[in-house]
Formats: sequence, structure tokens, C-alpha cells
Amino acid sequence: MNEAEPHIGTLREKPLHASLKHWYARPGDRVEAPIGRFVIDLVRDDLLIEIRAAFGHCGDYRQLRLHGDCHRGNVLWTDEGPHFVDLDDCRNGPAVQDLWMLLHGELSERTVQLSALLEGYRMFHDFNPGELALIEPLRGLRMVYYSGWLARRWSDPAFPAAFPWAASAHYWSQHLSDLRHQLEILREPPFRLF
Repeated sequence: MNEAEPHIGTLREKPLHASLKHWYARPGDRVEAPIGRFVIDLVRDDLLIEIRAAFGHCGDYRQLRLHGDCHRGNVLWTDEGPHFVDLDDCRNGPAVQDLWMLLHGELSERTVQLSALLEGYRMFHDFNPGELALIEPLRGLRMVYYSGWLARRWSDPAFPAAFPWAASAHYWSQHLSDLRHQLEILREPPFRLF
């Protein structure tokens, strides 16, 4: 290997990058696998999953204790206000992990939603705007993780009953199309507020 090329384990990755590899790795996976002249972050069943260097764009960030699966379906509203449920995915990570899944709609709608969400968030805690660069990489990782979660749990009789669409060729075809689209988004400049 040429001395100018990166060596396994010496890529000076940020702590989140290393943490994500650890989080997504499953028994039998190869981590930092040399493939030709490249080092691939995670290889699973011949599927290459490269956790993008986009995590380097956000600069320094603090790892916080997070809900980990904070989307609108996991927020129940009562007369007393919101209640967060489904806490089995709690983990440490950047604050934006618990914010981006609350956004929906087109980019212009998500931008307005995020501005309002951050205005409220900043009433309680500082927010590093550099973390906005993590939104699309985190979305891509979630897409891969969710389909893997379904596949890993498929032998549980509750899963085919709860997710019958996951057995269809249409779902997997659409999933691959969505992953290709997400890769295109990852190649665009990171998300920014006005």
C-alpha cells in the first residue's frame, strides 16, 4: 500500500463515525475491511455500507443522551403535554439525531419546521448548527438500519403479521430506489437554515 493512502484504523475519524460503525455492526460483519485500494467502514453479507465522511462536516459536537427514535409516532399528546414513548433505542449521539425525524414534507417545509424546533430547543439547550450536516447521513443510516431490523426480526411471528408489506418484492424494490435517491442527496451540499 502506498504510504500516502489511508491505512486501516488510521483515518482520524470523529467519535460519532466510530460510534456509528459500532452501533450498526452485527455479529459476522467485517469492520474497516480493505476492498481493493479502499477501506470500507462496514461489510455485511457482501453489502458494502460506507458511513460517509459527511460526519466530518459538522465540526466538534457534544454527545448527549438521546431518545434515539424520536419521530411523531413516538410522541403522545395528553392534556398535560407531550410524552415520549418507545425508549428502547436510547443512546448517545449528537442532538440533531433527536430532531431530524420530527421533520416531514418538502425541503421548504422541513426548513420552516426545523427553524421553529430549534427556536424551542435553544430555550433549554445550546445547539451546534454544524450538526445540521448530519441530517441526511443519519437519514440514510436509518433507512439501512430499519430494513435490517425488519429482516433480522422476521422469524418473530409478530413481525410478518405487523409488517406484511415487508415480504413483498415491491417494498424491497422501492427500498433500493429510495437508497439510490438518498445517495444522490448525500452528494449534495449539507442542509442549512436560512
